[in-house]
Amino acid sequence: MIRKQQIEKEIEAAIASLDHLAPASPAPFFYTRLSARMMKEEKNVWGRVSRTITRPVIAGLSVALIIAVNIFAVLHHTPKTSAGVPDQAEIAVADEYNRSTSLYNIDNVQP
Repeated sequence: MIRKQQIEKEIEAAIASLDHLAPASPAPFFYTRLSARMMKEEKNVWGRVSRTITRPVIAGLSVALIIAVNIFAVLHHTPKTSAGVPDQAEIAVADEYNRSTSLYNIDNVQP
């Protein structure tokens, strides 16, 4: 119990010592330098690329180009058509699945 009271007194003394301190003030022209640094253009490649891509004209042209390529692909898509003659694989699949007996009657074959 005495230990707890001693700790509380030390905490109060530490807090009381902070009451007489003056608040820290920034160096002269700090905010001016900060705003100048924030407004300074980036000289790296990614900064220039991001500025170029995000321009409305470039973004609009990119979307128009993608839509044009998609329309071209849809209009010039020629499906593979057969001349009406099924190949051997189609005939085999049709014969396999077009049985006259059902699966229920396979076990009950009458002699």
